[in-house]
Amino acid sequence: MLCASKDLLKQLGAQLRSQKKALSAVVANASNSRGFSSAAQMIRAAATKSSGSGNVFFKRAAVASAATLAASALMWRSEAHAASPAFTLPELPYPRTALAPHISAETIDFHYGKHHQTYVTNLNGFVEKDPSLAGKSLVDIIRATKSGPVFNNAAQVWNHTFYWHSLSPKGGGEPSGPLGEAVRVQWGSFDKFKEEFN
Repeated sequence: MLCASKDLLKQLGAQLRSQKKALSAVVANASNSRGFSSAAQMIRAAATKSSGSGNVFFKRAAVASAATLAASALMWRSEAHAASPAFTLPELPYPRTALAPHISAETIDFHYGKHHQTYVTNLNGFVEKDPSLAGKSLVDIIRATKSGPVFNNAAQVWNHTFYWHSLSPKGGGEPSGPLGEAVRVQWGSFDKFKEEFN
């Protein structure tokens, strides 16, 4: 009887070490939203490994402890995920009023504060519903989806961010460097270029 108990304790110790290792993997994967599938695998593994022992108590204890560890990991992941969305609206590289009179603060509020923000919000909703998207960069999501509503919202977040960073309150004027040289070679001067293109 004592020998059987020692064997049982050894098995239980090995199982708990295995669960601790699996929990570490769940926590490591939690930020990528793979925690759920890892937790399910951990519970199945606990049941499978203990099923050969013939001891119902051991099997139930192993599965219960695995489930408890998995639930803890998933709760941690859920709280961490709720605290910070996958994507946030990037800051404008200038004040809202900086592009006036060409682009008014009201236009910025509409296109940046509402339009751009809606794409970010929608994309976060898709990421929350689809664990395969979690942890991916904006560009990775665009490349992975290629079409459909997830692609559309991710691409619009990228497009709008690119657009805002393409504008500058101190932009414009005569180009310099290779572009300025190419304009002078082709049209003779920047003024001549403007005449032809206006």
